[in-house]
Amino acid sequence: WNAATGQPVTEPLLQNGSVRWATLSNDGKLALTTSDSTAQLWSVEKGQPLGQPLTHEGGVYYASFSPDGKFVATASGDKTAKIWGLGSTNAAPQILKHNDWVNQVKFTPDGRYVVTCSSDGTAKVWEVPTGKQIGQTMQHGAAITMVSISPNVHILATASADRTARLWDLKTGLPLSEPMELSGEVKWVDFSPDGLWVSVAGIDGSVR
Repeated sequence: WNAATGQPVTEPLLQNGSVRWATLSNDGKLALTTSDSTAQLWSVEKGQPLGQPLTHEGGVYYASFSPDGKFVATASGDKTAKIWGLGSTNAAPQILKHNDWVNQVKFTPDGRYVVTCSSDGTAKVWEVPTGKQIGQTMQHGAAITMVSISPNVHILATASADRTARLWDLKTGLPLSEPMELSGEVKWVDFSPDGLWVSVAGIDGSVR
């Protein structure tokens, strides 16, 4: 849709099942959608799919572009995330493994790493494009529902069903503080644009 007029700029981007996620590349030229066990790239200008679907063995719940648009990452209920190269960097995807559903996969602002979080209660940091894990695995007592990365790429924040959010050194995986506790499952965590503050929201109706 045109953000100024509210009018559609393409025909609907149609997939075979319910669309769970949609995002745009930083330059606005590509769209990425997820549906059932696939993700699909689209030309925004033409409203047409680009290439074959990016496939998993389970539902794909989240997808993101790298800041430079050279890679995309997908997160799935098949207990994996994948890093896919686009264009001239196209190759077999790097597979990033967890022990339960992968709920999110996000690129760091500098594009050097991706962060995954899972219903297995862990978050992990991986190099792009090698898929090599860096630092230690970060652990909560229940599913990690989302992650947020500080603008300077030094700190990772995690939100969990164990009623806490936590701050970690992104590159080492070591905790930086005591857990931030709410009285219910933490559903949201995010950094301020300057990275000095972090907000936490939960199903107990509180935001801190």
